[in-house]
Amino acid sequence: PQEAWMSSRLARIAPHGGCHRVASVRIQRRDARGVTAAARPLESTTGGRVSFSSRRTPRRHAPRPPRVSPMDASLSDTPSAFEKLDGIADRPTPASVEFDLLPFDSACVPWTAHMRWVFNRLESALGPFVPVPMDADVCTNFGKNNGKPRVESWVYRSQYARRIRFTYVDQGEEKQIFNAVVYPEPSSGGDEKSGKNKTHNGDCPLLGVDLLCLAKGKNILVGIDLQPLSQDSTYLERYGLTCSGNGVTDDLAAIRDAFGDLNAVTPSKRFYQDARFFSQSMLFARPDPKAMATHAAQQALAAAGVECVPETFADDVCVAEGPGCGTQVVEERTLAAVKAYCEFFLEKLDVANEVRRGEKEEEDALVANVTAGPDFGAESAFGDEGNEGNEGAAGAEKPKPKSEERDARILSPLETAEAHDAHDAWQKQRDPAIALFENWFGKVWAERMVDEVLFPTGLAVRELEARGLLGLGKGNAVEK
Repeated sequence: PQEAWMSSRLARIAPHGGCHRVASVRIQRRDARGVTAAARPLESTTGGRVSFSSRRTPRRHAPRPPRVSPMDASLSDTPSAFEKLDGIADRPTPASVEFDLLPFDSACVPWTAHMRWVFNRLESALGPFVPVPMDADVCTNFGKNNGKPRVESWVYRSQYARRIRFTYVDQGEEKQIFNAVVYPEPSSGGDEKSGKNKTHNGDCPLLGVDLLCLAKGKNILVGIDLQPLSQDSTYLERYGLTCSGNGVTDDLAAIRDAFGDLNAVTPSKRFYQDARFFSQSMLFARPDPKAMATHAAQQALAAAGVECVPETFADDVCVAEGPGCGTQVVEERTLAAVKAYCEFFLEKLDVANEVRRGEKEEEDALVANVTAGPDFGAESAFGDEGNEGNEGAAGAEKPKPKSEERDARILSPLETAEAHDAHDAWQKQRDPAIALFENWFGKVWAERMVDEVLFPTGLAVRELEARGLLGLGKGNAVEK
């Protein structure tokens, strides 16, 4: 009979017990000794024996540097600007900071890998990052219970983003919270009205990432979005945030729908009753780790051709795993969602980094011509249109820089800055984390955290004024 390893337990698939068909799975054959099933189809398996286990690598309570996957390694070789500045050279970045690792069987999902990837990706695309000075007692704070809860925040700026904020809350197995927000630089250079020679799309929506694991893993919340600065239909269409309601979904909605396994739900009216700064394509989900682990195991079995499994299959998957069952599946799928939304944001921000872009465009043009001849049209990873008139690798004309082809902006720099400040004012009245900070560290510190780090009042307009750019007001914006 066919057999499947469920962690350290061997459970027979057939012929014992009632059976029901499953849709998909992958199986590794073990010579004449039977069949084993892979529980995580996204990862390759080795050594013949495969487990339904979704548990993580054993975790010790002592701190150690976060693991860096091969995918992240190429992005983490360059030291960040934070590490180069005098006086704060010893403070780690969001990619190198160390937190106590959770126990092996913990039901709480950590988000450190997500923060590391987001920081590395954004610094690679939008850097170099320049740290925004903050008082040490605001950017880092520790509770009185063995250093828990621990709150760490970082704020950066770059040519393409006026503010890039990361905040991480570590309360051990009780709570793990990661929040990141990217505010594009409102002034995009060049001709703001025509869009010619702009360095990026200054009125691009904000990138917002909220990942929360609360109550020792009993309550997991995922919120990822491109937060619009206007609900004007022209603006929403420009940035792929419209939902027509006629069966045609926009670009971001298609990405959201690809993560239905995360248990996407309608956001609570308690915090999202005013949708002004949220798109209809926001991914808001409440993942169920055990259900996701069972689903992954069923996919693995069906992909291998196993058509029936015991009726008790769902219960058996997590028997040997304990409370940590499914947490690694949640980590993997939420990280994939974060990556997808982040790449969509970078595509819409459309940074004209000629060093990186030019090399990529020339490489794409060369591959297109060699692979498919003169009639082959290719799109680059940055969303450029197919290269016109591919006339062979040797004589191909270099694609026009994207900065010469951008559409005119919809919101002026001043309108964009005002929208940034309005967003922060809105969040300041509603963010539930503020009450947590006050409970942990007192009202005075919580207010400083809000005013100096999370949601500074009127900061975007003040920054524009300090640079003498308030004149780039409504008169420079495209008529709505």
